[in-house]
Amino acid sequence: MGISFKLTGMDDLGSYLYHLNFFTGAVLALILGLILGISSRVYGQCISPRSHGLICLTAQSLSFLSVQLFQNYSNIIDLSIIVSFMAVSVSIISASMLFHYKKSQIVMPAVLSFWIVIAIGLFIGMGFWVIGVILTLLVTVFLSIDQWILPKDSRLQEFGLNIDISKLQTLERVEKLLKFMPIRIIEKTATKGQLIHLELCYEAAPLTQHLFLKRLFCLKGIERMSKVQ
Repeated sequence: MGISFKLTGMDDLGSYLYHLNFFTGAVLALILGLILGISSRVYGQCISPRSHGLICLTAQSLSFLSVQLFQNYSNIIDLSIIVSFMAVSVSIISASMLFHYKKSQIVMPAVLSFWIVIAIGLFIGMGFWVIGVILTLLVTVFLSIDQWILPKDSRLQEFGLNIDISKLQTLERVEKLLKFMPIRIIEKTATKGQLIHLELCYEAAPLTQHLFLKRLFCLKGIERMSKVQ
């Protein structure tokens, strides 16, 4: 006999409250994930707020389902096994990220963001909404303090570049550099004529700017590059 996933002992009012509880938690998870994503972008990381929000929502949904399964089928489902399985899955994904992007300078902040967003989603899905909110506030404050106490030459500064590119493949490589380096894009426009003209306005630490320019100079297909004052 297979397991039926219909929640037992639930009348119409109980079903309404159950779905309302899930919907409220899902919205809260999205909002907190977006807040963390925006904070990470502001203070130098490049993982998008959308990704933070979706990861937090996924964790909230899985933990909510796990709690409901445990409450209705506690005689055959062990909640600790479900939580352990989630932790192992997150560890495998994190290790994959570290291995695949081992040459990227944002891989460690990305993995740490991945872990903290999932933790917040798990707290919300299990009903600990206040803890999820407090944890989000603590991380946001920590990011702002961390940026404030950084040495002056490590803080974000605004830069601008005009780049003329002769090959589409070179433009794709520039896009990859922007994606995998700790650079916060403020404005980016590309126009195509005889050459592809790329205008960039972004924020980065001076050392990151130096490494970015060094890699740009190594790319074939860049015809001209000038700084915007």
